[in-house]
Amino acid sequence: MYDAVVTAADALKKFKINYPDCLLRIVALTDGEDTGSKYS
Repeated sequence: MYDAVVTAADALKKFKINYPDCLLRIVALTDGEDTGSKYS
């Protein structure tokens, strides 16, 4: 799950460059288990 959040955050940072006034959010629906992420 953490890897997905990091990937999403990186994509949003790039998006924000073109749309500086936008509000950015990440919504993660999860069961709370993370067994294989590179990031933590």
